[in-house]
Amino acid sequence: MLLYISGSFPDNQEGIAEGAKVLLDAMLEIVEKDKIVLLTTNTPIISEHIKQNISVNYRMMDNWKVTMGNIKKFYSILDEYDITAIHMEYPGDLYGKTFLASFLPWFIKHYNLKRNKKITFNVRLHEFTRARFLRKAAIVPILLFADSIYIPALRDRNAASKIGGKRVRPTTIGTNINTVSDELLPGKKKRISYFGSVYPGKG
Repeated sequence: MLLYISGSFPDNQEGIAEGAKVLLDAMLEIVEKDKIVLLTTNTPIISEHIKQNISVNYRMMDNWKVTMGNIKKFYSILDEYDITAIHMEYPGDLYGKTFLASFLPWFIKHYNLKRNKKITFNVRLHEFTRARFLRKAAIVPILLFADSIYIPALRDRNAASKIGGKRVRPTTIGTNINTVSDELLPGKKKRISYFGSVYPGKG
């Protein structure tokens, strides 16, 4: 059973939220829906979207603060669904300036040791070198304790590898922006839009 963690999820207006849904849809094409549990943030807009559009089991966190209540809730999800692997999208606006998500890989190490389990913890990490100081500090526990860290951008991989070593691996991400023909038609205007920070080596 896979626990899929993403602090952000549609319809929260954020690129990682949309990407998280794209990845979930892709996973559902190769595994049955009862093999995945989604863990995300409890906001009205996400709750409404999930109720109307998502067929997998799901649980929600009111916040991502490091509290005994949140830690116990996380452990209870592992027990309830007999989780064998975890994939987390990180970062995301709705994790906020908190550290629970950052330390989940460490909690899994402790849980595995105590329960004699072998749950693997994998993370797809975005925009590491672009993060501010506090966010970079929050990422360090992920680089230290996650089993695998998948990073699309080459520059981010090189920087993260200094801490995560060989556990840092490349991955590709697709766009959720519709493309159109680049053919210029007579009398038709062309609109070019720029988004994000595009640089060499970025996925």
